Amino acid sequence: MISVIVPVYNVDKFLNHCVNSIVNQTYNDLEIILVDDGSIDNSGKICDEWLERDERVKVIHQKNMGLSGARNSGIDLASGDYIAFIDSDDFILPEYFHYLLDLIESQDADISVCQLLEVDEENNVIKEKDICKSYDLNNNYECMRDFLSSNVIDTTAWRKLYRSRLFKESGIRYPLGAYNEDVFTTYKVISECDRIAVGSKALYAYRKREGSIMNSTFNLKHLDGVRGKIERLDFIKEKYPVLAKLAVLGIIHSANQCVIRMINSMNTSLEAKKYLQNIYRTYGGDYIRSKNAFYKKCFVALACLNLNALLKLGHIANKLH
Repeated sequence: MISVIVPVYNVDKFLNHCVNSIVNQTYNDLEIILVDDGSIDNSGKICDEWLERDERVKVIHQKNMGLSGARNSGIDLASGDYIAFIDSDDFILPEYFHYLLDLIESQDADISVCQLLEVDEENNVIKEKDICKSYDLNNNYECMRDFLSSNVIDTTAWRKLYRSRLFKESGIRYPLGAYNEDVFTTYKVISECDRIAVGSKALYAYRKREGSIMNSTFNLKHLDGVRGKIERLDFIKEKYPVLAKLAVLGIIHSANQCVIRMINSMNTSLEAKKYLQNIYRTYGGDYIRSKNAFYKKCFVALACLNLNALLKLGHIANKLH
């Protein structure tokens, strides 16, 4: 059985579509856990309606604890052999769980991963992302190396199927209050894996919408992504020292994303600039010496020299990145 954890917060416009896509899967041995995280719209009511409609549905109503708190509550309640996370404004294609379960069982893997579709608010496909050939990772080191060096597995909790022991036995949970909670968590889960099966089919539909966390303009909370990558570096230095330089590149990638958000939103917070300037001067050298594209290394080199000047270049710097 698969325990499907759906954190819910003020998404009444999309929630029925999301849950419909889960209950109508070709694989139906599911425990569907809807975690209403203190919604103030009709989301909580919609959860209760699904509780009445489908015996596989369980509902948790809790005070608002954020995405981490909602996922953690779902993990604590989950009783399945496998755990999956679906964001409540996204949806999945009908064969999603059949496909991921076949991958994980055929390869005796700890995690299986599929690719994603990016859709707009009207469910129109914008593009398919991260399309790749299917492949397997067959030892713990290779799992971590691939996670750090490519975007195929990535840090997101969703579009993956996990053996529940990865959370239940390890005690791994998502950090309360963190803005980029996946960044602080997924590498720890990967460190528990000996095999990962990556599939080529794009079966998870990620909804790109205005106002979402992923698409919001810059604020200081976005620096959590950088802080999470620094914590990850400390972990990698201890457990996988050969991979430390790859972990450093991740820090700079997150810093770059913050700078681009600052440029696009015209938000040049003094606190953020000071913090990021120090990050670039501490870690930027490894990025500049890496095999990344020349124009990206130029962006980082400019940030190392004078981040304020780079920000003043505005959209010229954006194009350079």
